[in-house]
Amino acid sequence: MVEIFFSIAIAIPVAGILYCFFVLHRNEWVYKQRMKVLFGENGFKEFQKLPSYDAMMRKFWIWDVNKFKADDRTSEE
Repeated sequence: MVEIFFSIAIAIPVAGILYCFFVLHRNEWVYKQRMKVLFGENGFKEFQKLPSYDAMMRKFWIWDVNKFKADDRTSEE
């Protein structure tokens, strides 16, 4: 019983630390991608198609910036 308690007592903080590292990595990725789009070929016009910073942070399963802009492209054509 004691072994299980200590296993859980170690696993929860480790999971929390891993989650913090993931969020920091995601934050850096979102910032870099938004700056790449902003200073890219079409600049602010393409940047406006991106969702808010918070929305990009919350949709952690999307790692391709073009998927964020896909909805706007189909409505313009």
